Amino acid sequence: MKQEIAIRLAEALESGDYPQTKGCLRDRNGFCCLGVASDLHARETGNHWSKTDSLFPEYMGEANYLAPAVLEWSGFHAWTGCTVDGSDVFEGIEPPFLDVNGSPFRCLSVANDEGVPFAIIAKALRRNWSKL
Repeated sequence: MKQEIAIRLAEALESGDYPQTKGCLRDRNGFCCLGVASDLHARETGNHWSKTDSLFPEYMGEANYLAPAVLEWSGFHAWTGCTVDGSDVFEGIEPPFLDVNGSPFRCLSVANDEGVPFAIIAKALRRNWSKL
């Protein structure tokens, strides 16, 4: 992931401007962490969310994962926000954050959907951006 985008995304997640939701990029309640990345891309490029009146708005045809243009812009390795090498997204952050099976998170999307707060995801972006 590009460091500049990781920092901007971390700042947006910490800003309080984006309520957190689960299971999709965006819904009527808020955004997931990847939805915030998509929204930053929209603001920078002038693109727009579609189907904003539906339960699950889409960005560039995607409702659940990063669109190819967002991948390219952000430098994310995977459309799910997974690490390049399958390592822990939260490596070096204490206390350890584990999924429901007691395993390390390897994808930001899964961490978000299992309730890891934006503030912790922002720490992971700042610390481990080069792995994403």
